[in-house]
Amino acid sequence: MLENWIYILLVTLVPGIELRGSLPIAVLLGENLELAFLITTAVNILLVPLLLRVFDFAWEKLGRINRLQNLMDLYVHRVKNKSYHLVQKYGAVGLMLFVAVPLPGTGAYTGCLAAWLLGVRKKDALMSISAGVLIAGSIVYLALKGVLLF
Repeated sequence: MLENWIYILLVTLVPGIELRGSLPIAVLLGENLELAFLITTAVNILLVPLLLRVFDFAWEKLGRINRLQNLMDLYVHRVKNKSYHLVQKYGAVGLMLFVAVPLPGTGAYTGCLAAWLLGVRKKDALMSISAGVLIAGSIVYLALKGVLLF
């Protein structure tokens, strides 16, 4: 049903949840897992270049609002703590590994923010984050298919 796919796509767009949450929801709603994998992975990857461009603008404009600045500072602190050592030590590969972990809070949004904070070149970030999204999606897909057991 169209309503199911709209719901799946909306969950895919939620920072921190993304395809890690939308793929299981697709299964729960009885939708085709292979199609859900293709769509949610593509949507997450298509977000990456947009997000990489948005952070400078958003930081400048939203940072002027005190309450938002406090939330942004908290999120930035959290992202730096989670990603700093991995990205500093392994560069673009570390960024890919960080995004590839199929846990909430390590997806495309957080990967883009980490790349922006740590000064990773946009081209390198785009490739690393996209590969990480593909790996994370594959892990979730295989787990839902029963191939991977945790």
